[in-house]
Amino acid sequence: MHYHGEKNKDHIVQWVKLKTGPPSTKAGCFDLGEIVAISKHAMVYFTNSEDTELFKTHEAIASKEDRVNFAHADVKCAEEFDAKLKDREGLVYFK
Repeated sequence: MHYHGEKNKDHIVQWVKLKTGPPSTKAGCFDLGEIVAISKHAMVYFTNSEDTELFKTHEAIASKEDRVNFAHADVKCAEEFDAKLKDREGLVYFK
């Protein structure tokens, strides 16, 4: 396993967490803002439940992709990020 990202503390720590932690980071609205801010690419699944087929698919993809930072948060956080989900679940890509 080789690291090919930017050579600074935030990116290196993010990569190590990605490789050693869960495939998708559960985040509150504030934490999600930090994740999006330091990520070159972030895929966020806004959901009401982690017990759905869509969430399982999100995690399966996250476990295979290391160029994108995957996270999930409550649907209520979507509004803070201008995601037009109207209280529904959905996937949003940030770059």
